Amino acid sequence: MASFTHLHVHTMFSLLDGLCKIEELCTRTKKLGMDSIAITDHGVMYGAVDLYLEARKQGLKPIIGMEAYVAPEGVANKERRGEQSLHHLVLLCRNLTGYKNLIRLSTRAHLEGFYYKPRLDSSWLETSSDGLIALSACLQGEIPKLLLSGREEHARKVAKNYQQVFGEENFYIEIQDHDIPQQRQVNKLLIAFARKNNIPLVATNDVHYILPDDHEPQDVLLCVQTGKSLTDQNRLKMSSHDFYLRSPEEMAEVFKDTPDAIENTMRIAERCSLELEFDQHLLPDFKTPDGSTPEMHLVHRCRDGLLWRYGLQVDEQFKELPDAVVSQLDPARKTEILERIAYEISIINRMGYASYFLMVKDLVDHARAEKIAVGPGRGSGAGSMAAYLLAITSLDPLEHKLLFERFLNPERASMPDFDLDFGDDRRDEMIQYAVEKYGKDHVAQIITFGSMMAKAAIRDVGRVIGVPYSDVDKIAKMIPLGMDLSESLATVTELKITYDQDPAVRRIIDLSGRLEGVARHSSTHAAAVVISKNPLVQDIPLQQDAKEGKITTQYSMKPCEKIGLLKVDFLGLRNLTILGNAIDIIEKTHDLKLDLHTIPIDDEKVYRMLTRGETAGVFQIESPGMIKLARDLGPTCFADLTAMIALFRPGPMAWINDFIAAKHGKKKARYPYPTLESILSETYGIAVYQEQIQQIACVFAGFSLGDGYLLIKAIGKKIAAMIEEMKVKFIEGAMKTSGVTEKKAEEVFSFIEPFARYGFNKSHAACYARLTYETAYLKANYPVEYMAAVLTSEVADTDKLAFYINECNHMGISVVGPDINKSNQEFSIEGHTIRFGLEGIRNVGTASIDLIVEQRKDKEFDSMLDFCNRVDGRSCNRKVLESLVKSGAFDKFGNRNQHLTCIDTVLSLSSRDQKARTNGQTSMFGATETRAAEAPLPLPQVEEVPISEKLTWERDLLGYYFSQHPLSMFTDFITREGIAPISKCKHLASESKIKTMGIVRSVRQIVTKKKTPMAFVQLEDERDHVELVVFPKTYQETVAVWSSGAIAVVEGKIDFKDDEPKLIVEKAYVAESSSMSAEPGTSTAKPSEHPDNVPEKKSITIRLTSKKCCSAILEQLQTLFASNPGPVRVTLILHSESPQQKTITTDILTSSDNSVLIAIERIAGVHTFSLE
Repeated sequence: MASFTHLHVHTMFSLLDGLCKIEELCTRTKKLGMDSIAITDHGVMYGAVDLYLEARKQGLKPIIGMEAYVAPEGVANKERRGEQSLHHLVLLCRNLTGYKNLIRLSTRAHLEGFYYKPRLDSSWLETSSDGLIALSACLQGEIPKLLLSGREEHARKVAKNYQQVFGEENFYIEIQDHDIPQQRQVNKLLIAFARKNNIPLVATNDVHYILPDDHEPQDVLLCVQTGKSLTDQNRLKMSSHDFYLRSPEEMAEVFKDTPDAIENTMRIAERCSLELEFDQHLLPDFKTPDGSTPEMHLVHRCRDGLLWRYGLQVDEQFKELPDAVVSQLDPARKTEILERIAYEISIINRMGYASYFLMVKDLVDHARAEKIAVGPGRGSGAGSMAAYLLAITSLDPLEHKLLFERFLNPERASMPDFDLDFGDDRRDEMIQYAVEKYGKDHVAQIITFGSMMAKAAIRDVGRVIGVPYSDVDKIAKMIPLGMDLSESLATVTELKITYDQDPAVRRIIDLSGRLEGVARHSSTHAAAVVISKNPLVQDIPLQQDAKEGKITTQYSMKPCEKIGLLKVDFLGLRNLTILGNAIDIIEKTHDLKLDLHTIPIDDEKVYRMLTRGETAGVFQIESPGMIKLARDLGPTCFADLTAMIALFRPGPMAWINDFIAAKHGKKKARYPYPTLESILSETYGIAVYQEQIQQIACVFAGFSLGDGYLLIKAIGKKIAAMIEEMKVKFIEGAMKTSGVTEKKAEEVFSFIEPFARYGFNKSHAACYARLTYETAYLKANYPVEYMAAVLTSEVADTDKLAFYINECNHMGISVVGPDINKSNQEFSIEGHTIRFGLEGIRNVGTASIDLIVEQRKDKEFDSMLDFCNRVDGRSCNRKVLESLVKSGAFDKFGNRNQHLTCIDTVLSLSSRDQKARTNGQTSMFGATETRAAEAPLPLPQVEEVPISEKLTWERDLLGYYFSQHPLSMFTDFITREGIAPISKCKHLASESKIKTMGIVRSVRQIVTKKKTPMAFVQLEDERDHVELVVFPKTYQETVAVWSSGAIAVVEGKIDFKDDEPKLIVEKAYVAESSSMSAEPGTSTAKPSEHPDNVPEKKSITIRLTSKKCCSAILEQLQTLFASNPGPVRVTLILHSESPQQKTITTDILTSSDNSVLIAIERIAGVHTFSLE
């Protein structure tokens, strides 16, 4: 068998270029008989640790490397870009020194040399070359380029330089053969050049995918990267089909004329002996204020916590002091507390995590000191008594039966992981504090990779190979959420039949299967931050986030943790910001400083509200499914909330009905063994929580709680060998501990197995339940203040803003539009009314708002001119002013059309006055020449714009209709026709029929495979929205309906295959039109609240003043009537300045359709006509 090692390999971490998944790569390498494998991704080290660990796991030697981009003229030169301005150079690590140098080089390339690509300055190689082997690379290498251009002498100098930098024995001339004419040409030159200059050759294959047949999926991947399709002849593509992981025999055959190049791959592999150290403790040493050790300081802080939380005074061994004030605690409870903290501290200190706990406490203390909202805890950390005493968490773990071993397992040395929730508006301040505390070189956010999931892969592949969207969408919808393609084919019968019978579908799914799971892009993790005692670049490569410029790791979370770096999750939680803002509002309006830690946990008002399903704005239970669960369950205590959080997720959902039935006494709770009732009684015999499985294993089978957690992990991760091992241990332990038969032990194991697979972390559920309760408590007891905070938090999302304003209306809370003198930046309280905040007006930024609020502190604005004179026009420019006017902020001074008409005049006058003040110009009497203090500028006498135009402005600028909702004019029609609100769609099953009505917000038209158009439409009413799917036949019949702003009546059926319901349209018509075909059972929608718009009226009377009676208006009206014939006669009444009026009865007949009436308003003005 030939011997060969691949030294030039691009994994999927050469994003959207390489297709090699690391596990598959190692498996294939071993199958082909090779014992080593390299990773050399483009300019990055993303997959280095993953490759290292997987290769070792499969008995292979990992060779860590990178294909670097070298800037020939230095990284300071940014005049040229693209591949031709860079040279490739392959770098491989011989040892730990080389690995550290590669980390430094990759980091510098990203942080100092990035310009379209992470570029190396050649001078950096001179100081960071130890321990590295360099290969001259592919056709894009410097030496191949020089030889092809005939500059052999220059190439020799470059090679000589590389030999000096890396050492003669560490630089190789690389040759490849991919059936590319240019490559074969350069190979001859490279071989001759190497022989002539006594430089060793090495043969590589530029591996981008694993199997020969993967060339098409890789081609598709490149199209995904470039946004092209396979039919585009000018797309980026590989020049041949042999960029796969060739076998040693194939490589030997290809390079049979240069056997030394093959042999050198093995020599390089032998010399690359990198040994990485994992599971270190790279935690920073916490500097205690008193100079004591972190371990002793932790003891002292926990002693403080015992006094604060429980009134217990103890010594350093957690024994109660003899002269301590007598505690009110029950003796058994006191013993339990002290034994628990002593046990935890012994484990924390033994495992070396005292500094970690103190660091986290310091972060939380800083947040509270800076009045940054902090959550009650998250994840398994709430199971720690030490964390509770340090005020890291807010839940008593004994009271809620939370387990320390779920957080820190003494049976297995794994880093504990605190997740910290902060208000989302100030999360970045906390990260900045960590940077300042531990040093910017020691702190970074963690990278994360978005991978192609099944549905996304199907859609990407479909687009690239040219399949119509509707066909692709149909396939994608067959795949259940969170399920991969292979599992979907095995479980979804419709998908399997389609796959077997339709070759086109089979091709899409087969290609998607190769792309599924491949990394698509990198981004910054939403929460995770690493903090190290060493400068991070000593242990991991770094890069800069392209969007925000933040420093991030190149390794994702698991490799960072494996190396031993401390990870802390800084999570920004909107609900904490809401709570903080609501508490501030309550303090201002009630002079009450509310402490959420002291609110009663048994407020009946809260539980009654939740049972009614009034959960909008309440943490975690706003979805339709959770609303239904709240109504059906009727929570009456905190434990019910905790169970709701744990049950409402895939898997445990199957137990919801049993849980509800048992709570209401409709079903008797059953226990697999009598001694387990104490563990399962709070959840009616259902093992809802992982902690219950741990306790069952402990009580029934004699496991330690740590071993119980290992059992959960084995079952949850479906590790068959470990499950079998644990099962044997469980059965033997049960027979010994509980004295049961083997059969009974197996029965109990069978009972816990499904729960262990899907059970939820109780610590996490309890923390979330606490936030649920706190948000519900404020909504129930301080509804106006709380909803004002909710609205402020959603100011950037107009859909949610409209939803919550509607919720306020439902709660009897009035939300009024913006007012230039009353609106603050955020939503504010005026009695039982909420005032719209200025930051909610589109185009009005923070700088403008700050100026507005500052200028009106001493004196309110009395006109738009006064406003413009006092507020700097550079911040409040014309666009800002128009937005304020159109949103209604100046309505108290006059109508919007009046203000818009005189904007130019006002801006001109205010600009002149401001210049006069700036220049100090004075009049002959010594006063500054401004007219602001003189008589106010009179507004022009013009009619207000039509209501339809005002509503459009409000929807565009505020996200909500304040003057009047368009659908409010159709109340009678909606009642008469039995039209359901859009929100009902969420509560219907698939295939259910519904008739609803709303405003068309957006229309997305596509063309199907048969070249026929169809559309996806967003329809909304006063409270909700839904996506409409209008298939070709229906679209053809209803095309006139689908224009933005139209009010549409829609009939169809619900499609609930995805998370949100969609409505498949069967019939639709415009509510304002009376000219649609009158089918049996259909009615023409007419505005029910227009005072004169009644079908039996026979004439339209229009009243015009002599000022308005001009030929242009009359011509516009005549054109309107001619375009809309009907049975209604037009009468014109002309008013002159004298008391006389002239009535003209015309021969014109027109329609009384609502669109005609709106048009009359637009032409002649509001209140100028009536129907008689």
